[in-house]
Amino acid sequence: MKIHLAIPYRILLSRLEEVVAHRICPEIYFDAQTLEEYREDELLRCIESLKGAGLTYSLHAPFMDLAPGALDPKIRAVTAERLWATLKVAELIRPENVVFHPGYDRWRHGEYRREWLEMSIKTWRPLFEEARRVGIKVALENVFDEDPSLIREILQRTGRWAGFCFDPAHHLLFGKVSIRQWLDAFKEDLIEVHIHDNRGEADDHLPPGDGLVDFDEVFAHLPKRDDIIFTLEVHREEYVMRGMEALKGLLEGWRAKWSS
Repeated sequence: MKIHLAIPYRILLSRLEEVVAHRICPEIYFDAQTLEEYREDELLRCIESLKGAGLTYSLHAPFMDLAPGALDPKIRAVTAERLWATLKVAELIRPENVVFHPGYDRWRHGEYRREWLEMSIKTWRPLFEEARRVGIKVALENVFDEDPSLIREILQRTGRWAGFCFDPAHHLLFGKVSIRQWLDAFKEDLIEVHIHDNRGEADDHLPPGDGLVDFDEVFAHLPKRDDIIFTLEVHREEYVMRGMEALKGLLEGWRAKWSS
């Protein structure tokens, strides 16, 4: 298994020596502005430093304002441009996985769920086909999703190359079915798990144990596999060490139960 830490690219670039010295494997977040401004030579030097230290890394795509299933073709086209630009970055740096948000929100799109889904598949299918062609793992993450059905249908109808990234903190806020139902739906497709916590009112990105996420339930239903990426997604620097210790404790307890 791999333990990663979510780090925006600009912070990673400015603090690369610290990241390497502390042997942190990053999940590199590229927002839209970063996609516009990054320099390939600078990015490649950063990646070579990580590789030289034997560190793995994953990639998180931009999501703010994007709508893969938008009925407005111009909005969908801009979304696709950002997603394809992310895949270009992935081709350059060859991450362990690329995480995308599906973008569906029942409160905004519920009346047009079927139309939204069809447009979304038009956006994702060519992207995932290209990811398959170049050998890059990709995954869709639950965000506002109440149950697994929409993400599962997207994965099934786009060639089953893409996998799933489970975010139990998003499940706490928006999920309407159990953690077990989510994980059972994606046992074969699970690539990554995002680890952070909240108190059920906002997406606080706290260290695990500081909120209400039932991590015992999460780890009780994870498939017993060594290839899952666990990414700590805390949004304050002072949470990192405590979050990492909590995550390592969860993983040790999970592995200990394998042989029991």
